[in-house]
Amino acid sequence: RSAVYADYLLIQRICQFFTSVLQLISSAFLPIIYEQSVTEAGRKKIRTLQHALVASHIPILILSTTLLLWWQNRVFSTTELVYFFPFSLIAFFALADMSGVGLGFIKGNKTREILSISFAYLVINSLAQILVGRWLGIGGVLVSNCIVAIAYSLFYLHRSEKHFRIGYNQKLVGMFYVVMVT
Repeated sequence: RSAVYADYLLIQRICQFFTSVLQLISSAFLPIIYEQSVTEAGRKKIRTLQHALVASHIPILILSTTLLLWWQNRVFSTTELVYFFPFSLIAFFALADMSGVGLGFIKGNKTREILSISFAYLVINSLAQILVGRWLGIGGVLVSNCIVAIAYSLFYLHRSEKHFRIGYNQKLVGMFYVVMVT
């Protein structure tokens, strides 16, 4: 049982590394995103950048999962929990992607709405993890966390667009997540 928790922590740390890099890159572009949002041409650049960022998750997901599975028996021994790594990485990606798409909240001065959405995510995610964890174990926790994080990210993007329209293709972003999960 302690090996499963060790693997859980390993998976979380690997995912945090990738998302920290993505958030660092995203936050570096925030001043440009804010400045470019004034014109339609600028908003088009922002859309292209965000869609490219989400699309970049697919090769990172494939490569990192392949390396982790390859290293599984060569470098360190892991449990079957390692097969849930992609779900955890996708959840981290979904949460990291929000750092660049909340411009509508900033321009609309919607701090309370961000707090409400984030609190609802916290409650729903905690309840889902408790319920699913009892039936499916820690692997189920990672899967439920992935599903709730994607839903949260897409809802966050949708609400931000309501306050200030950049024109993100929400269906395209959702499709990227579906492709990554399958």
